[in-house]
Amino acid sequence: MTPQPPVAVTRYGTPGQIAGSVVMLAGLLLLAGLTALSSIYFAMSSTLCSSHDTGLLCTGLGENLALYVPAGAAALAAVLGMAGTVIGRPFRMPLLAAGYALTVIGFLTGLIIAMTGPAS
Repeated sequence: MTPQPPVAVTRYGTPGQIAGSVVMLAGLLLLAGLTALSSIYFAMSSTLCSSHDTGLLCTGLGENLALYVPAGAAALAAVLGMAGTVIGRPFRMPLLAAGYALTVIGFLTGLIIAMTGPAS
């Protein structure tokens, strides 16, 4: 009779797989933190707007979108990455990949909105 592996190994993987997922989570949290920090600079670029500028960033809505979309995407990506790491093997990689994708999409959205200002 073949011995069964421990439940922790079947749920979370081998120690090497666990270490890899922790490194991927750390990278995701670092990228999400940088994205959230950059959202402040995206919103601050609206200070260059004058009263006759018509770009999206020069409106109140555009300034709020430039601030909250990247920060919200980064926060949601961090939650997805941590949930994927804690839940275990079947959902680990899809949730970590979704976190990375969401972080990049949030950053690019904020960057595109910031580029509609007068400096562009």
